[in-house]
Amino acid sequence: MVQQGHLKKNILGSVILLMTVLISGIMYHNYRKTYAYNHPLLDSQYGFQFLRPTNLPNGFKVTASRINVFSEASKIYGISAEMNLRNGDWVYEIQERKDVGPAPKTALHDFDSASTQVTCKQDTTSQGRSYRLCHWIDYGAISVYEVEFVTEGVFVHTTFPAKLNAAISTGSIGSFVDSFVPANAPSSIVRGI
Repeated sequence: MVQQGHLKKNILGSVILLMTVLISGIMYHNYRKTYAYNHPLLDSQYGFQFLRPTNLPNGFKVTASRINVFSEASKIYGISAEMNLRNGDWVYEIQERKDVGPAPKTALHDFDSASTQVTCKQDTTSQGRSYRLCHWIDYGAISVYEVEFVTEGVFVHTTFPAKLNAAISTGSIGSFVDSFVPANAPSSIVRGI
C-alpha cells in the first residue's frame, strides 16, 4: 500500500511538472509573439536599425514619426519607418527600410535646382558617403529635393519641400546625409496594406 501511495504521488508530481512546463511554454510563445508584434523592426526578414538625422537643412524639422508594417492576415510584406517633414500629411518625409539592393545610382547628371522636370546627380558627402540628389517642381509651386542613399544597412529616401526661391544647398544636403545615427524606434505603429 505504501508503494502504491508513492507511485500515485510520483505520477501526480510528474503530471503537475509536465503541465507546468507546457503552460510555461505556451506563455513564453505568446509573450514572444506579442513582443515581436509590438517591436516590428526586430523582424528577421524586414527589420532594421532605426536611424535619425541629427542635422536637417535650415527650416526643416521632424514633426512626427511612425513605423509602417505592411501586412495582411498576420503575414508581413514589408516594414518601413517614416519621419514627417511637415504638418498635416505624410507627402514630404524621410523614409527608411532595410536595404535589399545596390546603392541608388542615377544615369542623369543634369541636376538643376530650378528645373521643373526631374534632374539628378550622383554626389559624395565630405565623409565619403555616396548619395543621389534629384530636383523637380510639384504643382508649379513646391521645389522638391529628393535624396537617396544607404547607410548602416538602411535605405533612406527623403523628399524635402521648399519654396521656389529658397534653394537647399548641396552642402546642407551632404551634412544631412552624414548625420544619421542609431536611435530609438517611434512608438507609433501603423498596420495594413
